[in-house]
Amino acid sequence: MNTRILAALVAIGLLQVALADDIAEKGRAVFQKYKDTVVTVRVAVSVSDGSGSDDNGGWANGAIVDPSGLTVVALSFLDPTGIYAKLDDQNSPQPNVKITSLRIIFEDGNEVPATVVLRDNDLDLAFIRPIEPPKSPLPSVDLSNSAEPKLLDNVVILSQLGEVARRAHSAAIERIETVVDKPRHYFMVGAHRSDTILSAPVFTLEGQFIGIGAMRAIAGATETDPSDSVLVVIVPAKDIKDGAAQAPAKAAAEPSDAPGKQDAPKKPEEAKK
Repeated sequence: MNTRILAALVAIGLLQVALADDIAEKGRAVFQKYKDTVVTVRVAVSVSDGSGSDDNGGWANGAIVDPSGLTVVALSFLDPTGIYAKLDDQNSPQPNVKITSLRIIFEDGNEVPATVVLRDNDLDLAFIRPIEPPKSPLPSVDLSNSAEPKLLDNVVILSQLGEVARRAHSAAIERIETVVDKPRHYFMVGAHRSDTILSAPVFTLEGQFIGIGAMRAIAGATETDPSDSVLVVIVPAKDIKDGAAQAPAKAAAEPSDAPGKQDAPKKPEEAKK
């Protein structure tokens, strides 16, 4: 092989390794800066459909977006009836979901009771607060330091694992695969990250906040398989910031066992639709 060609191939290989190392290094910096803003939210609910009730529950990630402990999660995790209603073109009666317990769990295992203070069914977001304000400010995502990624940009997804993994934090680097502008603006990574990204914060490699993973369903969708009508998307930081600004400052705004009382007010342009 020609010596010059060989040298060029070696140089290209070294450049690729250097670029990969640079991406990893930036990802680690984002992880160290913001990992403590990611918590686990555990919910217990009572579901009734008129013929009886059943107790259920689960856990998901959440992102602290204010030092007071205001945390954002996907509303569909707490109450999926809004998603079900959009998929149901027969207007069937939806079950009633009553939140009976809601707790925020930190990496050290400390749990604090919380309550829902704001819901946005359209964006699939819920904002929750600790019932008792924290004694000191909590690490939080800087909502003023945000960015909108472009197609194929690298992004960092932060999450917290479960009890088996000692609630260790985790990071993944993915690329933006889809940018949707209408009727709602949002971003998407690969479908293989749907479970990871739900309720998880997403950042640029420079540490700018991009948004939170939530579910998006098509009202009256015609796909044979309902799962084809539901996507996990990244709700942009601007929408998160707007919701946080509307969230009541006191945790007593909506008891956790009385869902749906505090919906996000409609924007003027939405009210006309």
